[in-house]
Amino acid sequence: MHEIALFKIAVVGESLVGKTSIIQALLSGGTKFSKNYVMTSDVAVNVKDIIIPESKDVVELLLYDSAGNILYEDFLPKFWNGLNAAFVVFDVTSKESYNSIRKWVDMVKTVQEPATDEASDCSIPGVVFANKTDLVDRRIISSDEGNFVASHLGFGYFEGTAKNSISVDEAFTYLAKEMHNKTNFVV
Repeated sequence: MHEIALFKIAVVGESLVGKTSIIQALLSGGTKFSKNYVMTSDVAVNVKDIIIPESKDVVELLLYDSAGNILYEDFLPKFWNGLNAAFVVFDVTSKESYNSIRKWVDMVKTVQEPATDEASDCSIPGVVFANKTDLVDRRIISSDEGNFVASHLGFGYFEGTAKNSISVDEAFTYLAKEMHNKTNFVV
């Protein structure tokens, strides 16, 4: 019998980096991209099931699409209680969004789910996602810079674009596998 596990993931980053668009691309299989911007004002929760190919187990992701505006930063941790992972998004055309990656990871770590035993690794699994790679002429953050920060955090690194749904599924599947492996799938 195949198991199902539920994991909470904070999808975080500065305003306008494309967090909501990435989630819409994931949930729609890449068929939905809104050209109209509606600012997330707190946290919107979405659910996505991902099948782990090697085992056929199902990882159910609760995706906490979190406001990036500084006005909401004090309130976000109240929504995130017991998080299992971080999905940090930055915009490759924005140095400010790149420079804030560490701030978002630190915020998520304050509310992560505690380790189940003393031998467990207490670091939170995560992904750094470099978004808007389709804007080649406006890009100011290199792949090497993105890889550098992700590797120092112990996170996976992916580059893509919500607009064309490039690398979105791969990034979330990677994170689901990481959590599946880290927990030895004890539900």
